[in-house]
Amino acid sequence: MSAEKVIFNLLKNHAPLVAQVPVSRIYPSVIPLTATLPAISYNHVSTVEETDIGLNTEVLRSRVQVTVAVSGTDSQSYAKVKELISLITAACNHKKGIFNGVVTNSVIRDVLSPDFRDDDSGVSYQSIDFRVVYKE
Repeated sequence: MSAEKVIFNLLKNHAPLVAQVPVSRIYPSVIPLTATLPAISYNHVSTVEETDIGLNTEVLRSRVQVTVAVSGTDSQSYAKVKELISLITAACNHKKGIFNGVVTNSVIRDVLSPDFRDDDSGVSYQSIDFRVVYKE
């Protein structure tokens, strides 16, 4: 849960992002079907221990996925998804410090998913993963 706390803290404190997507539309796990779009969700994907001989403090590396969903016409929603992914990257990438009480060595962009569109609902979405290295 610590890595998710870090990502949520970074997202909710990035003014340009919350100007586009209010904090009330940033969800843990999944974006509810009834949510107003655009909306963002963040999910834990995996965690491994960073082990080393003589390591006194347990350091973990987690992957957290952040997904943005936007409704609208094809070209409008595509451009909005790309804009929000860029803001999410600016909020989270290349960060370190103490976020929401979690001592964080680094937050680094990992995987950017393909573009997706659900033509029936008119929703476009994309995900970006971040590697979060932190002390437990």
